[in-house]
Amino acid sequence: MSHLQGRTVVALHDEADRVTRAQDTWSYLTRAQGAGARVAGISMRRGGHAMIQEARLWHRTAAEATTALLGITPFPAAVEEGFAWNGVPSRL
Repeated sequence: MSHLQGRTVVALHDEADRVTRAQDTWSYLTRAQGAGARVAGISMRRGGHAMIQEARLWHRTAAEATTALLGITPFPAAVEEGFAWNGVPSRL
């Protein structure tokens, strides 16, 4: 994971996703942080694996995080909160 050193990683995941485990995403973020990445984890309140429920919220948050990663806008509040990563995601 040394390739993540100095990078920013943002992950959104629905805790109730039955296809991929949210805990695996949070563990990945912890490993990435250990490798020197700045990480943010955001738990979506619902959406399922395909993020169809709450699709507008998911798309808006993903788009805002992307423009922030590109340096165009500031990060949305939920992502900023997520940067205080301690293994527990912020909630959206």
